[in-house]
Amino acid sequence: MLLSLPTATIRYPSLLLRGGANGLLHMSSPSAAVPAALAAPLATSLGVHVWDMWGGSAFALNGFKCTMATALFGVTLLIRGTSLFSFSPTAFRMLMLSSFVGIIIGDLLWLRALQLLGAQDTIVMSALHPVIAWFAGTFILKQGSSPLTILGLLFVCIGVVCTQWFKIKAMDLNDENGVTSESMNSDDRTKLISNKRLLGYALNFINILLDVFGSVLTRRYGAGHSTFEICFMRFGFASIGIATIALLSKSFTRLCGLSPPSWATLPKQSTRTWISMGFGVVLVTYLSPSLGNYALFGLPLAVWTALGSLGPVYSIPIKWIREGERTPTSGVVGAALATGGCALLGFATPH
Repeated sequence: MLLSLPTATIRYPSLLLRGGANGLLHMSSPSAAVPAALAAPLATSLGVHVWDMWGGSAFALNGFKCTMATALFGVTLLIRGTSLFSFSPTAFRMLMLSSFVGIIIGDLLWLRALQLLGAQDTIVMSALHPVIAWFAGTFILKQGSSPLTILGLLFVCIGVVCTQWFKIKAMDLNDENGVTSESMNSDDRTKLISNKRLLGYALNFINILLDVFGSVLTRRYGAGHSTFEICFMRFGFASIGIATIALLSKSFTRLCGLSPPSWATLPKQSTRTWISMGFGVVLVTYLSPSLGNYALFGLPLAVWTALGSLGPVYSIPIKWIREGERTPTSGVVGAALATGGCALLGFATPH
């Protein structure tokens, strides 16, 4: 799956934990939602870099992060004196649906699309995310938008693609070379690559639709609840769902006399690695969703999605600091375009 945390959060971190059932995180104003939306992908980018050392499957990682995040959100709610189950029956069902389509199904589709398409086409298609979110916000949530907002969305989408273009072209070339075989002629290789890409495009497009649908459900049925309550519900349901799938798969293979599937098993890793992975969960699956859901209720859906897609822009300084990686002109131009788009969105959003 990169600006700094909001000044108020850095100087007064207790603001995230204070308040009763109607605390700060219920009242998301645009002036506070914009920096929160900008900070969320920064936390994700920092945590994802930590996850490079994960030695298991994507399914196992999804289960680990959802389970740990659920525990963290549960503890946070208990500290705040908030009930763990304060949703109406309708809101409860809709947030479970949001979790199912956005976390359980959506994440798996995205990971598979990444394998089939390579990074280039996956990131290019991610530019559709704010566009589809604009349609959903306009026609489902009845949110208005100005020409300045639309221009800002376009700048962010184009900028995000440009920031990674120099890397993803080389990665896709490696992917294409990876399917080359002496026993395959040119037509066979072309057909194989074409079929993989068609499937990848379909899976990634479905993932984008499901993600936007999940965000619409969260925005509509999560109103009146804090970001911690919403995250506890969504990640809690996802962790139960993933654990159920893993348990059923292991039970089925045992009945058939087969070895348990490796994708449903946590890897054997050192204590240091598990601590690092836990730190990544705190950033990616606790801090980022906390900030992101807070921003969701203070911004139009399309603006929220665009600001949340700035991870590749933040990865430029992170990579330079960690690995000394230099960014070519296309990456600098892309970062400038995305930053300009964020400025336009900030001006266009009522404060």
